[in-house]
Amino acid sequence: ASVIGTAISLVLLTVLAYLMIGIVFATSETVSAVQSQQVNALEDRLMTSISIVNTSLSRHAGDYSEIYAEVENTGKTTLSNFKDWDVIVKVASPMLQVEPKVCMYNNNSAANRWNCVIIPDLLSPGQLNPGEVMNMSVRIEDLDADPGSTRMLHITTPNGVSASAYVKAP
Repeated sequence: ASVIGTAISLVLLTVLAYLMIGIVFATSETVSAVQSQQVNALEDRLMTSISIVNTSLSRHAGDYSEIYAEVENTGKTTLSNFKDWDVIVKVASPMLQVEPKVCMYNNNSAANRWNCVIIPDLLSPGQLNPGEVMNMSVRIEDLDADPGSTRMLHITTPNGVSASAYVKAP
């Protein structure tokens, strides 16, 4: 009886050891995959760079302004997924402290929206390739009564690379 009990115990210990080894291998595979993804994301971020090369501001009746900006891809990665970009406009005025306006990507002309056109867009249409320039139009509600106030345009790509520019009202 003790020989049978010992044999069953050894079989159970062997099965348990195989299960533990399998869990360790699965965990190490998961950790390795996550580390590889982190390295790829870091490489992508290091090779991404944008620059706002030109800006202008147009004030319109009806309490809104439109900021025009040329955004150049100065990095080595192709940028896309514009709906995931963060575009924030801050109005700096001595009269008011207006909260920053977060603008959503959309091709309609509603307030606090932005859209873009890449011209020429011959290589990979709809994506901002290295060296290409995106013409961006940002329409914001303008609650500021001071015609000489300054706006700050801040753009952030999905991988965290950003650029900012000040735009002086005409």
